[in-house]
Amino acid sequence: MKVIDVHVHLIPSEMMKEKVGETIFENKAFNLDIYRKVISSPDELVKIMDQWGVEKINVMSYSSPYVMGFDDKLIEWVGKYCSSYPDRLMPVMSANPLLDKSQWRNLRSTGVSITLRG
Repeated sequence: MKVIDVHVHLIPSEMMKEKVGETIFENKAFNLDIYRKVISSPDELVKIMDQWGVEKINVMSYSSPYVMGFDDKLIEWVGKYCSSYPDRLMPVMSANPLLDKSQWRNLRSTGVSITLRG
């Protein structure tokens, strides 16, 4: 049976507001060592996917500067991260509706240049 995970968040901790990171990382079920390995290398994520029989994942990317602390740089980061395994790691982008027109243009060109789907 094919397993496809359609909603995975990968966010480098340095892009998060400090309190957001603390809340996520204090969860006892969260394995920070594995997360750091996965964030640093798409190869590590694919190894884990292979161990669990996961064929593909959608990696979510979005701008949330007011709540989470990360901006459009996360969208670019996710696109680059997924480009190592384009048939297995699918970047999915959502946009901040509060962006002004020039930011929308920049975001659109970023999305197109890294072939985000979503």
